Amino acid sequence: MKGMGRDAATDSLAGDTASVVASQAVVMVAGLAGSIITARVLGPSGRGVLSLVTLWVLLLAIAAPLSCGYGLIYHLRNSSTDFPQALSTALGLSLGFGAMAVGVSLLGGHLLRHSLLRGVPFSYLLLVSLALPAAIFVGVSGLALIGAGRVKQVSTLTAVNSGLGLGLLCWFLWALRLGLLGAVIASAITSVLGAAITIAWLWPHLRWRRLMRAGHWSSVVCFGLKTHGGAVAQLANYSLDRFLINLYLGPTAVGIYSIAGLLAERLWVLPGAVQTALYPRTGGEARDDGELTAAACRKALWLMAGACLAVAAAGPWLISALFGPGFSGAARPLLILLPGVLFFSAGKVMVPYIQNRGRPLMVTYVPLGSLALTLSFNLLLIPRWGISGSAAASTLAYAAYGIALTAVFVRLSKRRVVDLIRFPFSDLMAAKRLRLRLQARRRAPISQAEPAPIRGK
Repeated sequence: MKGMGRDAATDSLAGDTASVVASQAVVMVAGLAGSIITARVLGPSGRGVLSLVTLWVLLLAIAAPLSCGYGLIYHLRNSSTDFPQALSTALGLSLGFGAMAVGVSLLGGHLLRHSLLRGVPFSYLLLVSLALPAAIFVGVSGLALIGAGRVKQVSTLTAVNSGLGLGLLCWFLWALRLGLLGAVIASAITSVLGAAITIAWLWPHLRWRRLMRAGHWSSVVCFGLKTHGGAVAQLANYSLDRFLINLYLGPTAVGIYSIAGLLAERLWVLPGAVQTALYPRTGGEARDDGELTAAACRKALWLMAGACLAVAAAGPWLISALFGPGFSGAARPLLILLPGVLFFSAGKVMVPYIQNRGRPLMVTYVPLGSLALTLSFNLLLIPRWGISGSAAASTLAYAAYGIALTAVFVRLSKRRVVDLIRFPFSDLMAAKRLRLRLQARRRAPISQAEPAPIRGK
């Protein structure tokens, strides 16, 4: 952002945010379609087992690489690391950490088969575990692209992989009629093909001789470790409840609750897109990071508030209509989750500013505290109120996360809380003035238009 003014930075942010929102819209539609298909074909119990298997591999795919992707972002923004080196490091680290993740996944699946993973066949865990190196590379290379400012490339790859996953799921469930096993196989193959597509797309930038640079590995991992606890804790915040529900109530309850979580978490598309677009625009030589982040936060929060109200109104009907009457029990947990989703959105937008200001430990401590609340409240409320108790526990933890990160941002940026939550009238008026100017230009007579410059003068 060197030499980039505030207006240019805002426009660029809006453009990248739009590209991420577009790709996440594809992800959302594909994910929703896949969830409807699996719910209709597999029922609550099968849907619950698939949700546990998917969350298990996702947790390991994020935990195993020690958040080295965020280390790549930091080095790309604040040092002389170039993109080919970052991409080569991402591939090398993914292969190394991926091999270890396979062993950890199988060992953990064996040890937890009678508790958090009860009812989940070990063969399913084996299938998804073998695809872990590929899943890790897709995630780490995506963060390297974000750090290099190639947000639109990440958006395109994400959309392609989501469409591929939906196509494979339909093939294995409908064409081959393999049921739950087919859904698990489709998930594993999607990860492998996603990694292959990413490598083919970025092949000109890979430098095989730089794959094993130990010095660069260590510096990237050392920074990543400072944020690693936060990244794992954040994922655990919205996945641990499924495992605890399975421990107390079994896979059928997980399947019902997963629909409420799916609809609530799909609302994070917008703040997630803003977060992705802010990573390459904060840190370095930027001067207006605080104002840029505050403006992005207030716009995201008001849009999220409207989306939450819409889902609260239509959610109960949508659940029965789309997923079937067997999932109608997800309506109440969905309503309980929505306030927490709104608070959590504010925290997601703050993370790039805090992290790229060289305060990664702040991004670790807050999710760890929120995770402690998630665990405590779930253990207290699930035995009493079932899946509604788990939703209440998540909402309390999400609210604590959002409030704490907002307090950190306010202290670092010297901004006021009201700057983050006030209705963006000035932004709307600026958009209206721009629209009016464009309309005036289109209506202006050709003779009043500015003459084209004459070449050679």
